[in-house]
Amino acid sequence: MQWTGVPFDRSGEIAIPGALVPVLVSHDNNHAVYVEPNVWIRHPV
Repeated sequence: MQWTGVPFDRSGEIAIPGALVPVLVSHDNNHAVYVEPNVWIRHPV
């Protein structure tokens, strides 16, 4: 919560300004997860 400036005052998805995806918050488990989607491509150098 400190680095986002956004209160995590409820469970569920919390939108963070500038983030690619919302943070998933679980108050019951005292846990929050942020996972950005990505794509890995293999190519010759």
